[in-house]
Amino acid sequence: MVSGFVKLDACTGTVTATADSDVTHLKKKGILIFWGDSNDVGKNNSQNCFSHLVNFMNKNRHINIISLCAPHRHDLVNWLCVNSDVRNFNMTQVKLRISQLVTVVRIDLNRKFFK
Repeated sequence: MVSGFVKLDACTGTVTATADSDVTHLKKKGILIFWGDSNDVGKNNSQNCFSHLVNFMNKNRHINIISLCAPHRHDLVNWLCVNSDVRNFNMTQVKLRISQLVTVVRIDLNRKFFK
């Protein structure tokens, strides 16, 4: 069974709170791909975002979780604090060791992929 959930403009706390009930049926062979964080990091809320993410991963140790790093904001100049926060958040997330079932994937979406 394949399921997909998209929660546009939602912050990490909202996504993880609603995802708890969505992933209860998944077993160890299940895979959850989590890609969020950019709304929180863009609003100087990366600590809260990271807390929600870690709590979600700890509660769902029974499934494989692939967490994608927050994307760089190409609509903003590189030196703005938002992109600095994204880099710091991603470095912290890559170092995250919750369980063997959690994999953090660093993504590189270059500016050339956006118009």
